[in-house]
Amino acid sequence: MPERSIKVHKTDEPWMNANLKQFIKRRQKAFSSGDVFLYKLLRNKVNRERKRCRMIYYKNKVQDLQHTKPCDWWREVKQFCGTSKAARRDIRSILRTNTESSDQDLANEIRKAFVSVMDNCTPLSEEWTRNQSRKTSADQHIKSGRP
Repeated sequence: MPERSIKVHKTDEPWMNANLKQFIKRRQKAFSSGDVFLYKLLRNKVNRERKRCRMIYYKNKVQDLQHTKPCDWWREVKQFCGTSKAARRDIRSILRTNTESSDQDLANEIRKAFVSVMDNCTPLSEEWTRNQSRKTSADQHIKSGRP
């Protein structure tokens, strides 16, 4: 039997499966070709299949949760309902594990990281920067139309 490849995107819903994607692909092809009757037929099939896949996904998810700790169960329930806030990570936890330092120390570490990129670069000469500023002012006169 020939194999079919189905692309999985990270933005796909968790209940999305190969069968549903196949229906969507066929529906879009019917829409592009202008076949209104086939498009409407496939649109209805896509909607029914999407609802079925979604129901099966949540039913399985709830069955799995029956055997977990209550705190995990409530976290998932809140996520299903859309009432849980996305976990926001503090900048300190992203950069390092030491959360005891002050904001000033954190700002200095970030500054050092940016400056360290330029450690191996040679500074521009003052003459070069003056020439650049002259070119910029000349370009502005040209754009304004003044002599």
